[in-house]
Amino acid sequence: MYACINLRQKEFLGKLFDCEGNVYSPVFTSKGAKQYRYYTSQALLQARPMPYGVVGRIAAQDIETLVDDSVQTHLSELTADQPTPDIIRVTVYPGKLRVTLSGTEIEVPFEPIQSGRSFVIPNNAPIRDPLDLPVPQLKALVKGTIWRDEHFAGMSMRDIAAREGTDERHVRRLITNSLTII
Repeated sequence: MYACINLRQKEFLGKLFDCEGNVYSPVFTSKGAKQYRYYTSQALLQARPMPYGVVGRIAAQDIETLVDDSVQTHLSELTADQPTPDIIRVTVYPGKLRVTLSGTEIEVPFEPIQSGRSFVIPNNAPIRDPLDLPVPQLKALVKGTIWRDEHFAGMSMRDIAAREGTDERHVRRLITNSLTII
């Protein structure tokens, strides 16, 4: 098993967890001659429910780079007489990572975007407010959220569409979009 794990993965092996304590394991997939590395939650691999808002599969290079950059930033703030801390644990929470170092903890914003079946961290992309949308999109989001709540309370999409004077597909699309943001 360890023969195919590189040095960088060994640094994170057994140290990456979700907020409920499920460990992320290194896995890879191949497409042609190219290999793609990921960290996948044991909860996902064992078909157990994932914690709400936590991603189950993360591109290895992205998470490793984010943690390394955050630790380097933290190290630049240390004085020369302070020892260099080791990474003890990295915990994935909705919207953030908590990096536990020997002697301290740092929190890092973590908003990956979905790419296929896994999540990637956009390069140098600022983390944006999901509600910072143009007015028409924001209105559609609010409408979809209201319709979603009505649908979950038992009202059919057909009834919502009839009341609003629109078609059922439009109602379904706005409800689905509201699920991806809020």
